[in-house]
Amino acid sequence: MRLPFELTGYRNLNGRADSTKRYTIVEGLVTLLDGRRLFMEGFLNDTHHYTPGPHAIEVQIDVDRNRRLAIFVKSVAPVQVKQQA
Repeated sequence: MRLPFELTGYRNLNGRADSTKRYTIVEGLVTLLDGRRLFMEGFLNDTHHYTPGPHAIEVQIDVDRNRRLAIFVKSVAPVQVKQQA
């Protein structure tokens, strides 16, 4: 599922258990299917670099290993804003 996402910031960090693994945490406002906007943070594997602004976030809704409903971030991609004439 792809949702509109207004990226406000991100940070890169090393894993706690395995310091050779790298992660990126993105944060911003996601627009849900009913139009509501919520603040969210998402974790991505590897190191990514972003510019704040409009993006599309791809998420997968699933059940985690503890049988809880979870939303996993698959990707974050910038969106081209159309210029008004």
